[in-house]
Amino acid sequence: MKKGFTLIELMIIMAILAILAGIVTGNLINSLKKGRDTERKADLHQIQNALELYYHDHHAYPTPPPQPTPGLPFGTEGLEEGNTIYIKKLPNDPISTYQYYYTGSNTGSFYSLYSIIENSQDTGKGVSQSGYTGTDCDNGGAGTECKYGVSSPNITLAPTSIP
Repeated sequence: MKKGFTLIELMIIMAILAILAGIVTGNLINSLKKGRDTERKADLHQIQNALELYYHDHHAYPTPPPQPTPGLPFGTEGLEEGNTIYIKKLPNDPISTYQYYYTGSNTGSFYSLYSIIENSQDTGKGVSQSGYTGTDCDNGGAGTECKYGVSSPNITLAPTSIP
């Protein structure tokens, strides 16, 4: 009697391992996307809190640059005014290709913050899988529209346009 595996048995084992590896890899990639999206949402809420503190002190939000562009108009260090630090260091998108997008009124009466969302199954509050028209979250690359937004309490975001 022979001891060992036949070629067919080895091929079946290899096929089973390949299927399991594919399932694990797919779940891992989705988990990484969801994790980055969660970080983006938390970052925007952190910036939103700083903007509300700024508004409380100055009765206006920071004004955007002359044309809406990717990135935040507060500089790279943070949002500070005199001795008051509203946010010490501004968070960056987890993938360096993308940026957060800020727009607002020239008078400082409102603002909107946007980011991308990688998980195409996310339909939570503030998410628009069709994107917010007029936003560009990829440094002017492929024109990736932002898909997640938060705003000042006095406006409501509409997926078809930015305020």
